[in-house]
Amino acid sequence: MLKLAVTLSLDPHGPADFLRHTYTHFCRELGIWPVLIPNALDDPAAYAQALDLDGLILSGGGDVHPSRYGAPNTHSDEIAPERDAAEWRLLDWATAHHRPVIGICRGMQVLNVYFGGALVQDIAALLPGGPDHTHGDHPITLTHARLAEMLGGAVLRVNSFHHQGVTAATLAPELEGIALSEEDGVVEALWHRALPVLGVQWHPERPGPSAGVDRWLLRACLDGSLWHLRG
Repeated sequence: MLKLAVTLSLDPHGPADFLRHTYTHFCRELGIWPVLIPNALDDPAAYAQALDLDGLILSGGGDVHPSRYGAPNTHSDEIAPERDAAEWRLLDWATAHHRPVIGICRGMQVLNVYFGGALVQDIAALLPGGPDHTHGDHPITLTHARLAEMLGGAVLRVNSFHHQGVTAATLAPELEGIALSEEDGVVEALWHRALPVLGVQWHPERPGPSAGVDRWLLRACLDGSLWHLRG
């Protein structure tokens, strides 16, 4: 059974970390032992290395500090610099050791910023006219032809609980968008062009209409079979 580092949200009202139970249940369904990584560790990368972990899940949560992508704070909230710092160090470890990485919601946004991209700080304010990304579900289009063929079609419906996002204009050069909200151009999934790194903007660990696809996609990321579709 794989042992994966799982990052934690930081409680803004006190020095405490937390993770929704849905992540624990979802990890067990995928055959993963989740190893929770406290934000207060001096060196989370050394912790992951000492435990010989097999990969990394960047969980959902608040917003990445805009200073990470050189922007002023116009619409970001629930910012936690300590969490940003911990996740950056864990990504340094995972990429250096070629460990698989899965970014979920905020985690996908972290991936984009880590690899040199930026974020739209509030979709509703800055990209009006699209679907409501903050709750419910909406359709997305798989823009990678081989992935769409593997999944039996290009259109997928996913849950949605975010207010920030990635677009083609803010996508990091090392990353490729593989799914899109066509109404407003929000990137809904991405992967790295060379490393075993996958990000999804929705929440596969929560109930949603894409449950079967989610499990296949994340298992394929972890066992390496997903990366044969790149190129």
